[in-house]
Amino acid sequence: MTSASSVPSATIYELTQRRRQRQSKRQYQRLLSLWRTIFALGIVTGLTWILTSKSWQLSEPEQVLIEGNHYLSESELRQLLPLSFPQPLLPLSPNRLAQEVESIAPLTITRIERQISPPRLYMSVEDRPPVATVLDPLSQQKVGYLDAQGLLLPKTVYQSLPDNYAIPSLTVVGYTPQKREYWQTLYPLIKDSPVPILQVNWDDPRQLTLNTELGVVRLGSGGNVWLPRQLATLARLKNLPERVFGEILYIDLSDPGQPEVRVIESDAGKP
Repeated sequence: MTSASSVPSATIYELTQRRRQRQSKRQYQRLLSLWRTIFALGIVTGLTWILTSKSWQLSEPEQVLIEGNHYLSESELRQLLPLSFPQPLLPLSPNRLAQEVESIAPLTITRIERQISPPRLYMSVEDRPPVATVLDPLSQQKVGYLDAQGLLLPKTVYQSLPDNYAIPSLTVVGYTPQKREYWQTLYPLIKDSPVPILQVNWDDPRQLTLNTELGVVRLGSGGNVWLPRQLATLARLKNLPERVFGEILYIDLSDPGQPEVRVIESDAGKP
């Protein structure tokens, strides 16, 4: 038979062993947690050193190298970049940078590459040339240029246009950035119009007018949804001067389905 006194002593031994095992496990977990903390601090310290090290960041604009530009010089483009120096390279997102640049500069970004050593940022671009000259509504003086995407740039930006570049003959009056979406619809229609359009005038917020070779064309304030029909109607009226006697005062295309032509009759046209 098993001695009664041997059971308690065995139980005490097992409890002691279990207690020691739990203590050892807790010590191991504390030590593991400490090493994890030290490892994390090491990574943070290393990343901080990398990001602040001069060998991993752009310290001056000249370290941004741009190719493919024709209408703006490299120095002019660098001034337009949304970068502050010193500029860490690693957290720099090429996609985000491309989107920001295209929203504020007349460029399409085709490639952005980061080089760590020596630190460089390479950009390949395609210029978006100016397509219209923007005039002040009051003084009629030039205040800037407009590209096909509706980006308004001050006249000081295009200082390096090639000598053989023809300044856009199309002028725009009363343009504001809020009209950018409207312009993006309107400009392709102007470019393809068989009736030459000389000026777009937004001076009157209630009435968009076009100065054309036919005369003044009123488009109303119906929004850009009407523009394709309005310009298509204008194209059908390109031979209008041959069918009227007198000077065309204006053509109203507010309703493109029912164009209205106001003419000042000449004496030659009277019976």
